[in-house]
Amino acid sequence: MNKQQHMLMKIIQKISVFEGLSIEEAQNVLMISKMRKMEAGEQIYGYGEKSLDMLVLIQGKLKVVSASGQDIVEISPGASIGEMGVFTGQPRSATIVAVDASLSLMIDRDRLQDLLKTELHMKATILENVVAELAYRLTEADQKLGKYLRDDPSIP
Repeated sequence: MNKQQHMLMKIIQKISVFEGLSIEEAQNVLMISKMRKMEAGEQIYGYGEKSLDMLVLIQGKLKVVSASGQDIVEISPGASIGEMGVFTGQPRSATIVAVDASLSLMIDRDRLQDLLKTELHMKATILENVVAELAYRLTEADQKLGKYLRDDPSIP
């Protein structure tokens, strides 16, 4: 294993969806992944598209854009994007655009699902992490909605 592969495995282990994987399990994820370069301004994912892969941002910056075209948040290296759709089968919930020239590790949904058919401990760990992430995002959305409703006097 070279230095770059070791670094990528350590990054994979820190991603919330892959948290708790052993170094060998992270290596299995790395083996089914490929590097993807993105140019500044390039659309990575489009709202409503099928969720066929996810990515882990290694270098650069991405932004999340709502269906209405509003910038929502910027994504920094070390973050994963598209993982919820990969595991739930739901279409993309936002558009993702590269702010800068960026580099990511792309993980194909079908290859990941094939791997998880034989690696049951890995599957349990990842699905437990996905449930925790979904619960966190739901709680966060509920809090934002509650604040929005309190702050807007025109909403009954």
